[in-house]
Amino acid sequence: MREARSLWRVSLVVLAGCLVLAGASWAATAPGRVAFPVSGSAMSGFPGDGGVDGSVALPDGDVVLVGESAFQYSGLFAAELQPDGSLVPSFGVGGVVHVTVPLSPVQVLREGDGKLLVIATGKPLRVFQLPQLMVVRLDANGTLDRTYGVDGVVRTGLEDDSYSGSAAISADGELLVAGATGSYSHALEHNPQAPSHFRWVVEELTASGSPDPAFGHDCASTIAVNDAAGAQLAVLPDGGIVADGETVRGRGRTYLTRLTAEGEEDPTFAGGAPLRTPFNGGIWGLVAQPDGSVTLDSGVALARYTNAGALDAGFGSAGLVRLPAGVGYGDGQILLGPGSDVLVAGFPLSHRFDEDGFARDQTLLDVDAIGATGASDGSLATLALPFGGGYSSLDEPPFATSIPPTEDSFTGNDVRLLERPDGSYLVVGSVAIIEPSGSPKEEARDTGLFLYDFAAAAFTPTFAPDPSFGTTPTPPRVTLRLAAQRATTDLGQGWIDVALTGTFQGLVDITIRDRHGVVAQTAYPLFHGGTYNVSIQLTRLGKRDLSTRQAVPITIEASARDLLATAATTTTHATLR
Repeated sequence: MREARSLWRVSLVVLAGCLVLAGASWAATAPGRVAFPVSGSAMSGFPGDGGVDGSVALPDGDVVLVGESAFQYSGLFAAELQPDGSLVPSFGVGGVVHVTVPLSPVQVLREGDGKLLVIATGKPLRVFQLPQLMVVRLDANGTLDRTYGVDGVVRTGLEDDSYSGSAAISADGELLVAGATGSYSHALEHNPQAPSHFRWVVEELTASGSPDPAFGHDCASTIAVNDAAGAQLAVLPDGGIVADGETVRGRGRTYLTRLTAEGEEDPTFAGGAPLRTPFNGGIWGLVAQPDGSVTLDSGVALARYTNAGALDAGFGSAGLVRLPAGVGYGDGQILLGPGSDVLVAGFPLSHRFDEDGFARDQTLLDVDAIGATGASDGSLATLALPFGGGYSSLDEPPFATSIPPTEDSFTGNDVRLLERPDGSYLVVGSVAIIEPSGSPKEEARDTGLFLYDFAAAAFTPTFAPDPSFGTTPTPPRVTLRLAAQRATTDLGQGWIDVALTGTFQGLVDITIRDRHGVVAQTAYPLFHGGTYNVSIQLTRLGKRDLSTRQAVPITIEASARDLLATAATTTTHATLR
């Protein structure tokens, strides 16, 4: 029966890769939280970065989320949420759009006319190059705008490896993109120290998606840093452009530069030359202040530069501020706050994560306000994000395990704090159900089945949970009954078979006891509602206690948790004969 269940799941994975599913077939809501699939119930047979990769708030209070399923380069998924957390029916099909272009989205921006620009990466055009930078334009209703580029897609001549969003809307409403041209040396195949040859480039794209010939020189601005790639952009109130870049090889030295609106080096900023920042290993965030100053976030510290390109002596210690909360797994985030403040969001270092970035406790996000002098408000808010999902037991015995009571899959690199027009906030990301396979010695969590759903939690302007977002949840329902089997024969396979019926997506912790204790236990994944024959793995006690006994009275207990951490329990009694 275990073999049959595994074969059925493998077949489902193969089918999922052939289907194009539009529209959310399942949605879970609770006061302040929502979770919903964008790829139906399609599952992947390998780990990916499924879920939300970019988000943008619209003037009417709606929010657009973009991302992909667990299949890398599976195409673009987008969804539009209303202020109450429900999907917008007129956006795509039931609130969800799927564009089947082989790319991985990293950012979404809104043009002044309401159209959406999705920044993405595609496979490298040639060996030794970085992923290709691509742009997709959607109409406000989610329809692919086929007047843009070729059938709605622009494949730029730039490469991008930042995965953090390398685009901004210019002062005149056009799209600015940053990346690189060049490649690694072919000698890299036999010489790990072989040099690479990249140039940091910024381009401006016209309304049709073509490079603007009036920007920079020969349609582009090339930044004078050897072997570097552009990362992030921000537009200043006067139309100027600030950009950061990082060297491709070595320690990842980071640089900051400013261009005029026309793409020329700005001589009023550090004399027109790129300046070396104090950070190695990349910059997670860059924001431009109303006064023209720029704040950089390295994940552990902030640096603020004046409008003239010097470290701001009045900000922290000579322009540097060490973040009070720090960042645990994944990257931090910086965004503009009220006045001259910036808001910094990150996972507390004290919060415990497993090796794959999934929390084994409720996910927390610290939000801190940093003022003009670099002073901190001292963790302005700690946002609790009570979602469910996570890892089930291994698909093969004898690894009987249970679900930690507060396991929470809402975490990772895609979690973002997004401000809405009314001053309220969303924390957007994804939740996952993951069934690993193999054995721990074979790095089981790198294989198995993976399902990712989009998710969001809402907070008021004062960071209190927003009960107007989402609705009262429907508690998960789960029933159990013992399948026909004999204790002294069938149990020799290492499990007890139970018929389980559930009405939700999530995990079910099933425990079977006899009078001596726990004889079988598993954490079972429900990728969608239905009835399943579940093989409950025997514990050491179960293997010893049940092999020589007949007519054994047992108690079967199930504790269910859906993707919003709504719980339910059930108990049944039976006899193994």
